[in-house]
Amino acid sequence: MALFKLNYQNVNLNDLVSEPKLEGSFNNKLAAEPLAVRHWVFDQGNSDSFKDLVNGVDITRQSAEINERFNSLILPKEVGNGLISDIQCSGKDIIFAVVKKLPKSPNTLLIAGNANEDVQSGGGVLLNSTGSTTLSMRCRLNDGSTPSISSSRYSYVAESEWYFVAGYVGDIDSISSLAIFMGPDSFASKDISSSGRNFSNRSLAVGNAYYQDHPSVADTQIAEFGIIQGQELTPEYGKTLFEHSKQRMLKRGIKLFNLTINDI
Repeated sequence: MALFKLNYQNVNLNDLVSEPKLEGSFNNKLAAEPLAVRHWVFDQGNSDSFKDLVNGVDITRQSAEINERFNSLILPKEVGNGLISDIQCSGKDIIFAVVKKLPKSPNTLLIAGNANEDVQSGGGVLLNSTGSTTLSMRCRLNDGSTPSISSSRYSYVAESEWYFVAGYVGDIDSISSLAIFMGPDSFASKDISSSGRNFSNRSLAVGNAYYQDHPSVADTQIAEFGIIQGQELTPEYGKTLFEHSKQRMLKRGIKLFNLTINDI
């Protein structure tokens, strides 16, 4: 049995937090998701958690207002409080995360990438909740249209429960697809019949990094965020990602909400 020490006076933190740091519980031994090009796992007071597990690249903090918990981060809802990676979406990209379901709706921004500052134009991908019923993966085309695919199983996640989500946007040079995965029994995909996507040079990010006119209505609490390139998101691969994430999170005291056929 492992023994852990609770430290209520963590001198590495500038601000008081509502939870103590659980020393010795994580030991920085978490491995990066196989095939990930970037993978961050966040915790309180540990600067290493802002370093990519793959090769040590830092994720950029837009604001000092980020609230650190012992096994996650809370990103304020206002624009400019995101975490920005150095990876630009090139097509055939998977973004995945472990997020706590937020109590407010609609229009809670979770993950964004490569949309121009003017949200009505340019290309990009967007993973967000639409009310309390669905979670959507979107891809904005250069004609201004925004095809999307949604998982209604989001509505079955209990408020303030942790869940895993992965979203995918396919090759920009051919007919491709969007896909979203939330659990072993939650996968949806959609063909895109246009190659007219015009990705901008913005990088993939988590939190309300870009959209002044697309505000979050609540803060985002996130435990991990990763990017995989060159790998299609299928139900089988989604299950693999989910199982890996579940094991990583258990080491951090987080139990993922498991959507199963019995939940509907």
